[in-house]
Amino acid sequence: MKKNNQIGQGIGALLTPNKSSDNVAQNNILISRITPNPNQPRKVFDEKSLKQLAQSIDEKGLISPITVKESNNKYIIVAGERRLRAHKLLKRKRILAYIIDTDSNKDIMYMALIENIQREDLNAIEQAKAYKYLKDNLDSSITEIAKTVGKSRPAVSNSLRLLNLPTEIQDSILKNEINAGQARAILQKKTTQGMILLWRRLL
Repeated sequence: MKKNNQIGQGIGALLTPNKSSDNVAQNNILISRITPNPNQPRKVFDEKSLKQLAQSIDEKGLISPITVKESNNKYIIVAGERRLRAHKLLKRKRILAYIIDTDSNKDIMYMALIENIQREDLNAIEQAKAYKYLKDNLDSSITEIAKTVGKSRPAVSNSLRLLNLPTEIQDSILKNEINAGQARAILQKKTTQGMILLWRRLL
C-alpha cells in the first residue's frame, strides 16, 4: 500500500509542477517539436469543442501550460493534447509547457489518464482501455489503478467490464450514442445476441 501512495504522490507533483522543482522546467517550446503520446487515453476529439477552446485561448491566453517529456530532441506530450490542438488551430508556433524529467512509462500513462479524468474529458471506453493498458502492459493491479486515479476498486473493475461488450457497442459508446449506464445494463444480457438487441432498442 505504501508503494501505491508513493506513486500517486509522485504523479501529483508532476501534474501540478512547482517551478522550483529539480525535475520540472517551464518553457515556451516549438509546437513542431512536439509528438503525440501513442498511449494517450483520449482518442476522440470533438471539433466544435476544440474551436471553442481555441477561441478562449485566443481571447484569454493559455491558463494551464501543457506537460511534456523530452525525448531524442523532441517532446512527447503527456498532458494537454486538446490545448496543443487548439494552438494548432490558431496557427501558433509555440506553446507554454512544463518539461518533466521522468523515464517511467507508468508515470506518464497515469499522468495522462488522471488529467483527463480530472477534466472529465474521457469517454467510458477510452477510460476502460486506459485501465486495461495499465493492467496488461505496465503491471498495475486494479487496486493500484484505483488508488492512483482516485476511483474505487469496483469502479475500475466495472469500467474494465465494458470491454467485454461487442465491438459495435463499444464504438457506439465512443460516439456517445449510448452512455455508460446504458452499457452496463446491456452487460446484464447473457448472450452477444441479447446485448445487440438491447443496444439497438436504446439507439
